[in-house]
Amino acid sequence: MAEGLSLASGIKTVMAEYYNTNGAFPPKV
Repeated sequence: MAEGLSLASGIKTVMAEYYNTNGAFPPKV
């Protein structure tokens, strides 16, 4: 379970960085 949480938190970090860089969230894949 901890691995899943850490993976999800890593994804949130990537999304936040993308948003900060581009001013928008990436399209849903």
